[in-house]
Amino acid sequence: MSHFLHVYRSAVGRFGRETMRKLATLAVLASVMFLTSQLHAQLSYISALASGASDCEASDCDAADDCTASSCCSCDQSGVFFDAEITFFRFHSSAGIHPSNEFDFETSPRITLGYRNPDGLGTRVRYWEYDHQNHSDTSPYDVDTYNVDVEVFEEISLSSCTSIELSAGFRYNEFDQFSDDDAPSVGPGLGTYAFDGFGAIVGIETRRSLSSNGAIYARLRQAVLMDDYDLNKDSEVSDGTLHDTVVGMTEIALGYETSLASSGCYSVNGRVGVEWQQWHNYLAGVWDTGFAGFTAGVSVDY
Repeated sequence: MSHFLHVYRSAVGRFGRETMRKLATLAVLASVMFLTSQLHAQLSYISALASGASDCEASDCDAADDCTASSCCSCDQSGVFFDAEITFFRFHSSAGIHPSNEFDFETSPRITLGYRNPDGLGTRVRYWEYDHQNHSDTSPYDVDTYNVDVEVFEEISLSSCTSIELSAGFRYNEFDQFSDDDAPSVGPGLGTYAFDGFGAIVGIETRRSLSSNGAIYARLRQAVLMDDYDLNKDSEVSDGTLHDTVVGMTEIALGYETSLASSGCYSVNGRVGVEWQQWHNYLAGVWDTGFAGFTAGVSVDY
């Protein structure tokens, strides 16, 4: 009976995930259409500059060894941007994980697509997914989760070398966890836990230029989501749903970013960093889970 329930809930979960992924894909496609129109406008503007409509030269942007760029570089701060990132995270739990159930560091993608205007105000869509399991033969443990964020942000220059970004928006999260403990002494005897909820996310990021080609950054994001939390225990414990639950997410990131290539109003940046995430009340709606590890990515700004 418990096996049947697991198969049934897995099928329902897959259907829900596929539906949300299709909706997320449609949202991204709509964003791409909007951003493409914005890109066309930016390319027209750049073409006008190249034809002699301005005295700005791309070389002016490369002569700022003291973090101070000329006004000709302002175009670099507006337009379409795309960010592709690999997260190298390990799953954690506040309840602890038995050594035989531990997760390895696993790779997951994080993709961001957005647009910012010359004043530093912009919007973006971000997607991240983690779908991995431990490598235990006696107690397989699987975590499948993803986030879809839609944010509005503003970049504020505090000085020629320091800037701050403020952001706010909405996050959708789906979280599925399955544990099949053949040896009760090895794990907490969990079954299938599932949460999918919607809420708000806010963030702040500071950036300090070290030279014309490099900068360090620190970022904090906080999200609060609400919805029902579904529990599916084994046959000895009745199934249940925790109604109207609230969960939270705290994300802290530190890193270094450097320019890989640039030409006029086009730039490519590389980034490496470390990140810690704490997801409050995610394990059975009682304990915290989390992820920690390293990140590496490339961003392209037009």
